[in-house]
Amino acid sequence: MPDSRAALLLARQLRELGLSWDRPPDAKAWRAFLERVERRYEAVERQPARPESLQRAASQETAARSGDARRVCGERLQAILDALPDLLLLVDEDGRCLEVLSAQPERLPVPADRLVGRLLQEVLPERQGERILEALRNALAGDATVQVRYSMSFPAGERLFEGRCVPTQYRDRGRRCALFLVRDITEEVDSGPRERLIGAVFRAATEGIVILDAQRRVVSVNPAFERITELTPREVVGRPADFLRDVGDENRSAELWREVQSRGSWTGELTARRASGELYPLWVTVDTVPDFEEESVHYLVLMSDVTAVKQSRAELEYLATHDILTGMPNRRLFIDRLEGAMARARRTKCACALLFLDLDRFKAVNDMLGHQTGDALLQALALRLEGAIRASDSLARIGGDEFTVICEDLTSGTDVAAVAEKILRALDRPFRIRGTDIEVSASVGIAVFPDDAEDPDELLRHADAAMYAAKRAGRACFRFFTRELRDRADRLFLVEQRLRRALADGALRLVYQPQFELATRRLVGLEALLRLDDEEPGVDPDECIAVAEATGLIGAVGRAVLEQVLGQIRRWRSAGLPPVRVAVNVSRHQLVQQRFGPWVREQLEQAGVPGECLELEITEGAFVENEEAMQDNLRFLRRLGIQFAIDDFGTGHSSLVNLKRLPLDRLKIDRTFVRDVALDPNDEAIIRATVAMAHGLGLKVVAEGVETRQQLEFLRATGCDELQGFVWAGPEDPERVVRWLGPGAARPAETPPDA
Repeated sequence: MPDSRAALLLARQLRELGLSWDRPPDAKAWRAFLERVERRYEAVERQPARPESLQRAASQETAARSGDARRVCGERLQAILDALPDLLLLVDEDGRCLEVLSAQPERLPVPADRLVGRLLQEVLPERQGERILEALRNALAGDATVQVRYSMSFPAGERLFEGRCVPTQYRDRGRRCALFLVRDITEEVDSGPRERLIGAVFRAATEGIVILDAQRRVVSVNPAFERITELTPREVVGRPADFLRDVGDENRSAELWREVQSRGSWTGELTARRASGELYPLWVTVDTVPDFEEESVHYLVLMSDVTAVKQSRAELEYLATHDILTGMPNRRLFIDRLEGAMARARRTKCACALLFLDLDRFKAVNDMLGHQTGDALLQALALRLEGAIRASDSLARIGGDEFTVICEDLTSGTDVAAVAEKILRALDRPFRIRGTDIEVSASVGIAVFPDDAEDPDELLRHADAAMYAAKRAGRACFRFFTRELRDRADRLFLVEQRLRRALADGALRLVYQPQFELATRRLVGLEALLRLDDEEPGVDPDECIAVAEATGLIGAVGRAVLEQVLGQIRRWRSAGLPPVRVAVNVSRHQLVQQRFGPWVREQLEQAGVPGECLELEITEGAFVENEEAMQDNLRFLRRLGIQFAIDDFGTGHSSLVNLKRLPLDRLKIDRTFVRDVALDPNDEAIIRATVAMAHGLGLKVVAEGVETRQQLEFLRATGCDELQGFVWAGPEDPERVVRWLGPGAARPAETPPDA
């Protein structure tokens, strides 16, 4: 009996002759079939003989037709196999693969040459091979088709297959055979859950989803559409999409569909109307969806009610442009309005003015009554200010207790002065806050456009400078910006830039002015004085400190100065010089910082300098408010051995109680009192009283700015303990200071010549 391939080829040839078998050949059937073939050929041979030439021609013609038929049949069969998506295996009952037919051999889990002639359970994973063998046996035993599903792992991922075992009567070497058809059903199986998932998303989406046909009639809507429009599916399905009309603009719907036709999509906002009649903003996206043959289209509409979004956006815009506490415009909106006012003034050739208000001593209200009371005061103040200005004026809160007023359409300076006067009068009455009457005043600065500035930032700076002039004038008043204030503002800016540059470049330089004991002319201390080591001279040290305090640079300057001083003391000690007390000015800003005391201790430890070598000079004005943080720092620093002195005594506003409460060692008389000795009896009386008071409190007295022998003799007569000034020595570099140090150090002349 022939093998399977030979049997198939023979069957194909016999069919071309009009012969075939009815079932696969077992031994008995095969012999019967061959007898039929022999009888067929005998019938052919019994036909009348033809002339040899005709027989030869007929034989050639028959051979040609037979060859063509075989070729056409083979091509037809190959084309059918190539188009078949399934894998076709001929297997025997043991699971041995006899034939493999596949249009895509690269998709086979095992190459075809490894399959043919081998058992499937040998070449496939154990589990899959056993399942296929079981299905094969069941199919042959029941003489019925059996399906089996199994998965296979590939580099691209897991794939799912469906196999069909179809029994045949064909036998190979006595073993019954079956056809095993295999199809990759991964996508088919996945499509079911995917379609269910798509349906679930369609129903659960928070956006309204609408499908329209080519005539723009509603085909389907999701539940969110009903929630948004208040229209039921029964009311819209099969009808035109009237809900896409813009109530505010009838032409917008036409524009929408024109753009969809030209570009394939449209996105924008419509003003829609719900079924209840309520108007609402609707964000819509329309996309064209062609069918598979692109002969017709559908439209996909996504809809979102953006009412909440627009409300949130409006709230965010309000918060971004308004002060939360008072509801007034904030700095951002104020600048926008100021730019607009200046632009209008430029067009109309009129003037506009900016009033800058700062409350006087508002911090005391917060400190004594609490921030809640302070906030309530600001709210009440905002209402009163709104009542004091004109309807055309614009009021804003740009800082903690800072307010601005923009006045437009001014014909003269008296117009804005009248507004300022009315504001100040409105603050004459006390505010009743939480059962307490609170009196506050304000200092007002005025700058006028275009006389005082050309841009909003400059106008604001100049109004701010005028406000500080009002504070210096005694508060509770207003001042106009002047040329003098402009020069002062320019100077402030210049010094600030030089100071910032010096900090960045490490160009802060220190000189040291000796302090001598009057009785012995012995050096008892040094004061570190700041200099800007740059190429532009002319910055007074006092001016430098004032600018640092005004611009917020005082903290950085103070740290740099203290680090330099401690480094210099360490170098003097390393050179074998005796210890000397060095005084350093510290600001109120530094003293109220909670970390100031521990930071100073760290610097002392790093430099290896004892606290007794350091004296901190504090200006009298630093003690206006008796702050707890300052007291804590002073006590902490005192435990380190650091000494304290009040600088410029008599020029500030401190209470005499502070002299008793604070851990002070020295009191320094300001140079303004020393300067007019022998000229002003009042200054002499103040010095005598100060010395007596200080000695009564156990403090030593140091006089600053002593320049003449007459001043020296007066201070010695009054019992002043120490002095510093050009009468004995001016500020010197660290290298020259050493001549005043040590046992054999020089001393100034006892009776210097008059300056």
